[in-house]
Amino acid sequence: MSAETVLMVPIVFMVMVIAIQAAVFMHTAHVAQMSATEGAVAAARFGGGVSAGAEATVKALAELRATPTDIPTVNITNGFAEVTVGLRVPRVAPFFDLVVTRSAREPVEQFLAPDQR
Repeated sequence: MSAETVLMVPIVFMVMVIAIQAAVFMHTAHVAQMSATEGAVAAARFGGGVSAGAEATVKALAELRATPTDIPTVNITNGFAEVTVGLRVPRVAPFFDLVVTRSAREPVEQFLAPDQR
């Protein structure tokens, strides 16, 4: 009985650690996507722009207590606002060192006068 215990405890522990690491990875990916989406929506609003998108992205990251790997990028090209956010995944298992990068893209709002519609 003790031989089986000696063999099974490390295996069960490792499976548990890998499951927790997967959950942490999914949470970090969700935080990155949500922050990028917040920034893209702010940048795409009428009167928004790159600075509004960057500010909204940084605010969302701060509210979620996430630390980006570098400065989030905000670009407005061809009528679309695009924000890219990179986050480092906290390590639970010692052999995982991951970075999650997520992007969001929204069409830029345009004001049209009634006679232009």
